[in-house]
Amino acid sequence: MKTKFRGVVAASLAAVVAIALAPAAAISAGHSDDEVTLTLLHNNDGESALSADEYELPSGSNLTIGGIAAFASVMDREIIDARSQGNSVLAVYAGDSFLASPALNC
Repeated sequence: MKTKFRGVVAASLAAVVAIALAPAAAISAGHSDDEVTLTLLHNNDGESALSADEYELPSGSNLTIGGIAAFASVMDREIIDARSQGNSVLAVYAGDSFLASPALNC
């Protein structure tokens, strides 16, 4: 129940921030005062996938999938794409603020 409440609070906060920033973002994006296109990029509990996974292919070569570098690349690509269309961008994160210590791992 506590986790669900935190999710609702995070979503509410994101909505308030988006509404508060929309007018300024619209002006900076070159839109008129009554026209705003906001691209919302959301990540939830991404800290569980900071490390990349590596797989050995039948050919003997390795394939690296995911990780923080891949996440950063996707975020950068989406931000560039949204801004190239004149959209304002708001990136939000709903999840843990930090990783647990090795002593807490199960």
